[in-house]
Amino acid sequence: MRPSNFEDRDALLAGQEEELGQLMTALENLPSVILVQGEAGIGKSRLISASAPLLRGRGVRVAQGSCHPLRDPFPYQALAEPVRSLCLLSPDLLPHVPGGYALVPLVPDMAHRLPHAPVPGESVTASVLLSLLTAVRSLLEAAGPVVLVVEDLHWSDEASRELLLLLARNMPSNAGLVVSYREEDLPAPGPVLGSAYTRPTGVNGLELHVRPLDVADVHRISTRMLGQELPREISRQLHARSEGNPRVVREDLVALQRRGLEAATADPTSVRDLEVPRAFAETFTARVRRLPPDGLAMVRAAAVLAAPAEQSVVTEVADLSTERGAEGLTSALESGVLHEVAPLSYAFRRSLGCRTVYGDIPGPARQILHRRAVSVLWSRPRPPLAQIARQARSMGDRDMWIRQATTAADQAISQGDTGIAVSSLYEILENPHVEPEQLGQAALMLARIVFQRTEHRTISRALRRVLTAPALPAAVQGEIRLHLALLSMNHAGEEGGLRDLVQALEHSHTRPELLVRARSALAVREMSRSDEDARHWLSLAEQAARDSGDSVATADVRAARLTLSAMRADSDAWEAAERLPRQVTDPGLAEATNRTLHNVGDVALRLGHDERAQRLLGDSRDMAWFHGNAMLGCYSQASLLELDWWKGNWRGLEQRLSSLCEENPEMAVGRNTRSVIVGCLALTRGEQSRALHHLHAASEKGGRYSALWAKAVLARMHLAEGEFEEARSLTARAVKELGSGHQWWQACGLLPVAVEAGMACGQPESAAEIVATFELVVDGRDVPAAAAELYEARAHLLKGSDAVRAAAEFGRASTQWQALGRPYQAAHAAEKQSDALVEAGSHGGAGTLLRSVMETYGELEAAFDIARCERALRRIGQLSPRPRGRRSYGSQLSPRELEVAQLVAQNTSNRDIARALFLSPRTVEHHVTKVLRKLDVADRHGVEQALTRDAESAPASVDPSLLPRPSTPLT
Repeated sequence: MRPSNFEDRDALLAGQEEELGQLMTALENLPSVILVQGEAGIGKSRLISASAPLLRGRGVRVAQGSCHPLRDPFPYQALAEPVRSLCLLSPDLLPHVPGGYALVPLVPDMAHRLPHAPVPGESVTASVLLSLLTAVRSLLEAAGPVVLVVEDLHWSDEASRELLLLLARNMPSNAGLVVSYREEDLPAPGPVLGSAYTRPTGVNGLELHVRPLDVADVHRISTRMLGQELPREISRQLHARSEGNPRVVREDLVALQRRGLEAATADPTSVRDLEVPRAFAETFTARVRRLPPDGLAMVRAAAVLAAPAEQSVVTEVADLSTERGAEGLTSALESGVLHEVAPLSYAFRRSLGCRTVYGDIPGPARQILHRRAVSVLWSRPRPPLAQIARQARSMGDRDMWIRQATTAADQAISQGDTGIAVSSLYEILENPHVEPEQLGQAALMLARIVFQRTEHRTISRALRRVLTAPALPAAVQGEIRLHLALLSMNHAGEEGGLRDLVQALEHSHTRPELLVRARSALAVREMSRSDEDARHWLSLAEQAARDSGDSVATADVRAARLTLSAMRADSDAWEAAERLPRQVTDPGLAEATNRTLHNVGDVALRLGHDERAQRLLGDSRDMAWFHGNAMLGCYSQASLLELDWWKGNWRGLEQRLSSLCEENPEMAVGRNTRSVIVGCLALTRGEQSRALHHLHAASEKGGRYSALWAKAVLARMHLAEGEFEEARSLTARAVKELGSGHQWWQACGLLPVAVEAGMACGQPESAAEIVATFELVVDGRDVPAAAAELYEARAHLLKGSDAVRAAAEFGRASTQWQALGRPYQAAHAAEKQSDALVEAGSHGGAGTLLRSVMETYGELEAAFDIARCERALRRIGQLSPRPRGRRSYGSQLSPRELEVAQLVAQNTSNRDIARALFLSPRTVEHHVTKVLRKLDVADRHGVEQALTRDAESAPASVDPSLLPRPSTPLT
């Protein structure tokens, strides 16, 4: 662990690479004038400091200086430090600087080196400004090439700005000027140099606005500074709190480190509870204190309101007249403390600024402002109940707060705004002094809506604490446990939710609609274990629905019935799902219908009905987004991304998966889907270590389907390495997990690899038993993907005894996969077919087939699979031999070097490259060295950019599929 006072130049520059490039480009050709603007802590100084060594490397002198927040800045203070710096850089030039005597007031300690009197014949001006201008220009001309840097010009005196304006309009030909400032801290609104400045002809430069960091930048900075990767959710919270300000991020990281990173990252509220960073608070407080009294009054009123408000509301809370309120608001806007978030609606520019001002208001004054705010907000035509509730809570009026918060939540739910409702209700659950009846009411409202959202961890913990509250009615406990069960099983992917479901049933006998939901959920869960148990629970759910007479309960039963029907591969399920109306207005009916579309579409995907799955899942996703059901939207999108894998839509797939996880960090389905698919993608590229990392994560922590899929791929990796017993052991455990449930025909690659592993270990009887069990379960059912896997499994049984029949079965599998639109699986089965053809003695047929397979792998950019096919072709003498002697490619990459370069660009280790291309590590090291030299890059990090840059000039003999392609923008 790094100490809390660490410095990491790379970390501090993360996120500003683009701005640094713009700055250096503007300074390439002198003369140049650059104005760098940005708020406090945004990184102006670090950006300029990063440019200094680069400029010095080009032989350019850099003279830097800063202005300071003095009460009475002395004249020309902005030039004092940079001029002194330049004098120290060029002491031998000083006696010969024309007009140099004018610099003595700025650098009195250098007076003995400067001319003390005008040179005979030199014109003398009575203006100090013009004398200084002449001297500074002369010094720059003598010292050039040179860049003069003046930071924090907002703190300078007027004379300095005038001098810099004149200098910028008449720059020496071998000099540059860089000025940084904060627009909101300028002494008066207007140009930074006091008057409008336009660069003269022949002068380069730019006005650079330093942008805030984005979430990815914050994550990179935190990882580099702490020496370990923070959870993405913590990075998102750091970004939201800092609004991309690097100084705030850095101070927050130090604060988290002091708390202990392990504890801090485990608590999602750790960032929210951090104190306002000291540097930010001091800078912001200084700006607020410069406001006139009416401006301060308006700012304090805005801090108490803590939400965007109209001018009249802020003015009334501040207890000012309309005219004084307008003047105070204007001063707050000009200072950058407040800003106009919407027409005639105002708030703090930064949430940390609001907290800073609020904390500085004395307690009695705060109480007066809160009471006034309640009165003003109640007088609005449509009182904002959530804001009134917050004001009541801050006043200490608990009864008013809970009453208004509950009413506000109910109102928000009716309007489809669950975000406000969750916030209001969660605050009630977190308060230790709430009465049990009020606590139970708030908990029920929260439990009923949180299921639609993807954030669940904090809410789940709060709801579980409520269950321990005394005097909580059994019916309330039962409903809360039902929603906790659904959260656990659907959001977190935890089997432990079944315990909550059983307990919910025990407390729900008087609530038929709850019995329906609980029994329907149990029916769907039990289907993976026992069809008989699933039918039993569905029958009980149907009885409860009839007893309730509730339309939503009926829709819940329908959702369960169609899901079970789809899992049994009954064709009626597809037709019934297609007939469901998509335009549903009732929230409960919409949720049940949406759930049905997703469940049936997801099962269709597992069974291999890809086109039907595409339609149903697309409708489910669109319906979820329309009704604001983030949970079902996440599930449907995850299934659609899995479908992209099967269909071979791999371009940008990993980025799309990462985006899904970043947008829904608490949803297990996103993590599980990403882990297994990224593992599979890494394997096709030969990134063995990365593939193992993701596949092990999916097999150990993923959902049932993702875990089985990951174990199948891991077993295939064991077989490729000759680790037959490891593969057999892994698949035997996975097959046992299947039991007798209906996951047998949800194709995940397990069946063929389990049979192959059994045959490799000399256990044909157990392999045949697996096939026989599968045939019995699948017989007569419309399960096209499972049928393709069954063809492959039969082929493995035959491969050792009847290679011709085995090749035919592999061919049937490949044809089936191709008909389903799953190209990678079709190519893999065809590759196995070629192996069987080799065993049967048909080397020519195997070679022709392998070359066709390689074309598919090339379209998918599956470098590892291409290399394996090349090796197979070479082994059977079907790969065209290279001419004797080694062809010289000169400064261009050979085909093999290009393959190595592509894998290096994907951050693949030398060991994994060796595995992917069937080379020795020593040979790979040799190729990497030549790649770096030919691409003229210093290290592996520059290979991807160099390949993209040189793609058009690549040798014509190189397969274009091996060239890197630009990423597809996320949609």
